[in-house]
Amino acid sequence: MNGPDFSALRTFLIGYARRRWPGLDALIEDLVSDAMRDLWASHSIDAARRDSPADQLRAQAITILRRRVVDYFRRPVAAHARIEVAENLADPQSLSEDEILHRRLLRFTLKFLSDRSAEERGLLLDELKGPLTDAQRKRRQRLRGDLRAFLAAKLGSEAVELLGGP
Repeated sequence: MNGPDFSALRTFLIGYARRRWPGLDALIEDLVSDAMRDLWASHSIDAARRDSPADQLRAQAITILRRRVVDYFRRPVAAHARIEVAENLADPQSLSEDEILHRRLLRFTLKFLSDRSAEERGLLLDELKGPLTDAQRKRRQRLRGDLRAFLAAKLGSEAVELLGGP
């Protein structure tokens, strides 16, 4: 066999995970199996990785394993957030007027963002890497003005004052 030794890598990952996350001992086998499956899938698809040194493969395996551990912790948090939102939505009478207005602002803001291109959303949400050019800053200001006008048309100018700013 010319390729990497996946069984040795699996053994290494199990030891690494047990040392790194001793509280997850009962889940280590499953997490490592998931990581190895993902590693194998990426290794078999990408021909360039087939000839990669063992150190690179080990580093990639550790990265994938760390992501699986993070995913394990994210699931309950996301489920809890969905339950909390569902509970709040279940009884609209318990919401204050400000909470209702904030929800409507959020809903219309999401609608506005969904109608924009990915680049425009990136400008509005400050997701672009590096410093903005003058043209990008002007475009962002124009988009912010468009958002304010959109929200004012949907909710009235008093609601838009909650956003603050110029």
